[in-house]
Amino acid sequence: FLDAIKERRQPQYDAEGGHRVNTMACLSMASIALGRRLKWDPVKEQIIADPVASRLLDRPRRAPYALL
Repeated sequence: FLDAIKERRQPQYDAEGGHRVNTMACLSMASIALGRRLKWDPVKEQIIADPVASRLLDRPRRAPYALL
């Protein structure tokens, strides 16, 4: 990424590709932690019908930071 910035060229992956790769990694880790398969809605970007697994994809933020 830093080389692409220095050389003023596109990085190997764009932001969308990086987001998708990170999503799969986070879902994999949640699945391993829970020991079960997860169902994912790629349009809504939410785990389907599993509030316990959904909580693993987020964490509390320190004050005064908040997600708008």
